Amino acid sequence: MGSVERAFFCQSEPCWLRKRRYNAIQRAGKRYEAKVLQKLVGLYGDWLLPSPWITFYQGGRWQWIQPDALIVRPDLGLIGVVEVKLSHVAKAWKQMWEQYVPVLKVMFPSPLWSIRCTEICKVFNPMVRMPGPQQVCMRPLEHDWNVTGVCCWVR
Repeated sequence: MGSVERAFFCQSEPCWLRKRRYNAIQRAGKRYEAKVLQKLVGLYGDWLLPSPWITFYQGGRWQWIQPDALIVRPDLGLIGVVEVKLSHVAKAWKQMWEQYVPVLKVMFPSPLWSIRCTEICKVFNPMVRMPGPQQVCMRPLEHDWNVTGVCCWVR
């Protein structure tokens, strides 16, 4: 597929994007995501970028991604990637580390920036096998840099 060559924040969603119809579980997930984003705004204020659209050039074509949230801390040289799920799932790890991190590394190169990934879920099952190491934490960014933080926020 090739490496990411360029990446930029978009002002709006892609023009070709169609409104989706969600099933009941997806609607519950979207409601939970909205509550989590409200809580994150309270915690991180202007450092939080909720649901940003990012376009990037890879493999000869432009593509788009939309993390649930980014926490940008220029004072710490830190980018926090947040993925919100109703249940703790391996899909969150893959989205963050395989889709978002390679793009964000182009936008926020090291050694100036480091990237941490956090999954926030309503239901945590420690038996779910993740592709990489994970660490339970109370808030995003409050975990080691080389693991996926997992926060279980019920409300």
